Amino acid sequence: MYRFYTSVRHAWHGLAFLVKEERNFRIHLMVAIAVLCLAWILDFLPWEFALLSLTIALVLLTEIINTVSEKIIDMTKPRLHFYAGMVKDMMAAAVLLSVCMAICVGIALFFPHIEHLF
Repeated sequence: MYRFYTSVRHAWHGLAFLVKEERNFRIHLMVAIAVLCLAWILDFLPWEFALLSLTIALVLLTEIINTVSEKIIDMTKPRLHFYAGMVKDMMAAAVLLSVCMAICVGIALFFPHIEHLF
């Protein structure tokens, strides 16, 4: 049980680092909280909350993977190498793709609820 507790503690430290040090992660997290609050106000169905939560998790996970990749590249290649730059760009593209998909899912989920209000 101690090893599990230690693993969870390390995960919390990692999450705290992301929130404290990574501006883009904070932006994604604030948008996620706002979107979940709006979904709650609009009385989303359980399956809509589940899909929205999975979509948010995808965006946050790609941002975490992007951050980890950048940190590893910065440790191994302090001076920017062509391939290091390309890897960073590709990771940024992964985040962009997940955000674009999240926007599409958000529009599909929120539109009927917002349309119903009018």
